[in-house]
Amino acid sequence: MVESMLRIRNLYWADARFQPTVPTEDTGGLTAMLATLRGQFSLALPAPRDTLILVRDPLGVNKLFFAIDEAGTVMAANYLVDLVSPGVPFETVYSVPAGHFVEIDPHGRTLSLRRYFHPDAAARREAPALDAAARRIREHLELWFARLAADLGRRRVCVSLSGGLDSSMVAALATKHFSSVTAYTYGYAGSDAPESEDVRSARRVADFLGVSLRFVPATPDEVLGVLEDALCYGQDWREFNVHCAIVNEIIARAIVRDAPPAGGEEPPLVLTGDLMNELLADYAPLSHAGREIYTLPRVGPERLRAALVQGLDAGDREVGVFGHHGIDVVQPYGLVVDQLLSLPAAFIGGEGAKQRLAREIAGELLPSFLFARTKARAQIGDATGPGGIVSTLQRAGCDARWLRRAFSRRLVVEDERSLDGFIRLGRYRFLREFQHGRNRRHGPEAD
Repeated sequence: MVESMLRIRNLYWADARFQPTVPTEDTGGLTAMLATLRGQFSLALPAPRDTLILVRDPLGVNKLFFAIDEAGTVMAANYLVDLVSPGVPFETVYSVPAGHFVEIDPHGRTLSLRRYFHPDAAARREAPALDAAARRIREHLELWFARLAADLGRRRVCVSLSGGLDSSMVAALATKHFSSVTAYTYGYAGSDAPESEDVRSARRVADFLGVSLRFVPATPDEVLGVLEDALCYGQDWREFNVHCAIVNEIIARAIVRDAPPAGGEEPPLVLTGDLMNELLADYAPLSHAGREIYTLPRVGPERLRAALVQGLDAGDREVGVFGHHGIDVVQPYGLVVDQLLSLPAAFIGGEGAKQRLAREIAGELLPSFLFARTKARAQIGDATGPGGIVSTLQRAGCDARWLRRAFSRRLVVEDERSLDGFIRLGRYRFLREFQHGRNRRHGPEAD
């Protein structure tokens, strides 16, 4: 028996087929079929002999948690809070890892975990020259945007536009393929900070593309006011993911305010530039107020990319946050994961590497100033300035330790030390063999 609480919509394709039926009669055939899928999905599928198959997408974009009670009932959910609110102990909740499926026989008390997507397999392919690689990526991006427009083009389409290369490329392709697009950009509205470099860049990009731009400012009080939801639906307490989730929570609320969903109307569709930084190993530690934040392992670009891609398994900074508001998200760079993972170390991670590749991919689509600007993060507010979410949280005492405690309170974590094993090496806790949990706890709801 399964209790399904999956409320994040699945958006996936097998080549041009949108949301094809996934067979469960034969696990060998299932593995082969899943390897062809791209997009985001978390599925709970009945299988022969009263078994259940739980499947999660290749990069782990859609989260998939489950617990098994002593009666053998499997409870599956996209959100941790949907399990712990009715009384499932946090300590008995597990995840299906990205690119895997789990087959559970509750009566026979067996569980098998199988991988169907191997990101390192794409990375081992022989790579072409830079111009050929960029041309291939552009061709596949155009193909996927055409598919998105064909299958989802009736939606109200929004682009999360930071003013950087990744989101600007998505905005340019969206403008080309969709009839109507609105760009949303977040900005810090504190009295001690001018309009950020990111916002100024987003305005210039929107003008260049001829797309409508909706600026969404947030004061320090508004930032703090969304923090609890960012923790809960971002499904992480670590600083980077929390800070990103705050930005997206602010934008999601603005999208809903601008056009509340009407009865029977399809939900808004948000397109973002997320995942590109992981797939190109384009992250670096940042310092703020004399402290290093967003620390990364000191390894080469290929090993860093592998760690960052694996780390997508944990944290729900976009899909979970927008999904809570009934908004669907598609991350187009995740649809060209094979082409991006096949890029060799020489094309990723180094000084100016992303700018060179992006210029080749974009061609005429983007203005030239984008390729010369200093990278900034919305959480900081500016490449050189003081404003933003990080400083707001620090002034309010919401540091890393505070976020950990707040997450524990919100998700009803009895022993905060259990968080150490819940996310490890970038992955949520998972099972390799059958194990059921304690009886459900009955008490105050967490949501």
